[in-house]
Parts: sequence; structure tokens; C-alpha cells
Amino acid sequence: MSPDRRIVQLFSQEKLDEFRSMPAKARLQWLAQANALIRRVSGAKPRERPDSPGDAQRPLR
Repeated sequence: MSPDRRIVQLFSQEKLDEFRSMPAKARLQWLAQANALIRRVSGAKPRERPDSPGDAQRPLR
């Protein structure tokens, strides 16, 4: 995406409260779906993920 182009989404207080009340697993699923949509629209490539959850906690060298 070019630097002069931004995606902005506004949410009502009601939607924010609804999101806060969702279980953590449902919030993560919602975020993953939103990120997939943004990548499709913007043409951005997904970031690489660590091979295992333990890799995410290792310090960068």
C-alpha cells in the first residue's frame, strides 16, 4: 500500500463494548478475519509466523 493511502474503520461505542464482551478466542478469530480482509484489499503480504509458540518468546538476536 502506498504511504499516502490509509485504511480507516470507525466503530461505535456499542460495537466496541460488544467486542470487549466476546471471549478471547472469538476476538482473535475476528481479528484474523479482519487482517485477512485488509491484506486482500491492500495487496499486503502476510507476515511470517514463528514455527511454534515457544519461538515467539525467544529474544531477537
